[in-house]
Amino acid sequence: MNIGLRVKELRKQLGLTQAEFAKKANISRTYLSDVENNRYNPSIDTLQNIANHLEVPLSDFFDTSTDNERKTIDDINKIVEKNKIETIAAHLDAEEFTDADLEDIEEFIKYVASRKKKRE
Repeated sequence: MNIGLRVKELRKQLGLTQAEFAKKANISRTYLSDVENNRYNPSIDTLQNIANHLEVPLSDFFDTSTDNERKTIDDINKIVEKNKIETIAAHLDAEEFTDADLEDIEEFIKYVASRKKKRE
């Protein structure tokens, strides 16, 4: 996994600029930029600090899933959390989903999310 890319992705999910996050994590903005662009590999202590401020476990940076798998899982978790199952239709080639279809989709998403948590 690309640590710099993951830091950048998580920072953006929090809606923070580099300057805002750097201040919050008590690191320089230029150092954060260098980490995000893979010019520097942070020490384990610095990475732990970054993880704490990104509100993720340190192990999140060492996950072996591909970026596409992680993006899919993150997207699914967001959909479940927001309980906006209907938005899945926008990402598929389906015209409309019935209420029964939406219930099936919701149950499947919950199943996938629970499997993910069991693996962690």
